[in-house]
Amino acid sequence: MNWGYRIVVAYLLFMGILGVLVFKSFKSKVNLVAPDYYRQELAYQQQIDKIANAASLKQPVTIEVRDEIRTLTITFPASHQGLTGQVTLYRPSNAALDRIWKLAPNSENQQLVSLQELANGLWKVKVEWQVNDKSYYQQKNINVP
Repeated sequence: MNWGYRIVVAYLLFMGILGVLVFKSFKSKVNLVAPDYYRQELAYQQQIDKIANAASLKQPVTIEVRDEIRTLTITFPASHQGLTGQVTLYRPSNAALDRIWKLAPNSENQQLVSLQELANGLWKVKVEWQVNDKSYYQQKNINVP
């Protein structure tokens, strides 16, 4: 085989590999942070205000994982009786695993969330609540064992 055929074969192999890579890239799924990411970004000043409200609390909200019983405990200030809101467990690597719970604190003003059914790894806990027409937001990264 002379050098002209070798160049043609090498070019065809290169084009074939490039075609396979393009085909695979079109078939791969791309997850955005949120389906309505751009709309959320435009309203981010409200989110900044909620974060500032949570940071200004005299008694901060605590978010902790109890490994031995695989439970997430969120403790709210005693002054925040009758609060409403939600807890979101966001999985950065797979949006299909995200979970949302409505806030229903117990008599000690704690929200308990079972982590039994969650996959191991990194999760972001996003707590958003309202008390007396004032909104709050707090976020913390946790590692589910």
